[in-house]
Amino acid sequence: MDKVQLTKLADEAAAILGTDRTGAIQYALQSVIEKVRRDEKRDGIQASKVLGAADHLIGTQGSFTMDELVDVMFGDEPVFSPHRMKIFSAKILKASGFKRKQRRRGSLRPLIWFRPLKIIDLVKPEASNDPMNSHSMEA
Repeated sequence: MDKVQLTKLADEAAAILGTDRTGAIQYALQSVIEKVRRDEKRDGIQASKVLGAADHLIGTQGSFTMDELVDVMFGDEPVFSPHRMKIFSAKILKASGFKRKQRRRGSLRPLIWFRPLKIIDLVKPEASNDPMNSHSMEA
């Protein structure tokens, strides 16, 4: 966008807002900054909300569908963009180590999210046999 187009855009905004060009530019920049800050805050809250709901579902039923996750996160609250919320939640879950597979549940085959077990989770070394857990050093 060149200077002429920016000037024309600023003039249109000024006419709509009933102010001069500088006031319109200031208003536009403040609006963008406030929107970005709100989105950053909202996304931070949602990330913790996604992981909290996922941990709750893992603890209660072992695995979950994306619809179950959204139900736990929002309950009866309206979700205005469920597809966007599911995409965002999937990114958070993948980054946190969750996996998904299509599994049979009754007559359906939904995508099920779960946290895979690691070998380290299955093997718990005893304190006496673990050299890294030794608290006394012999000379």
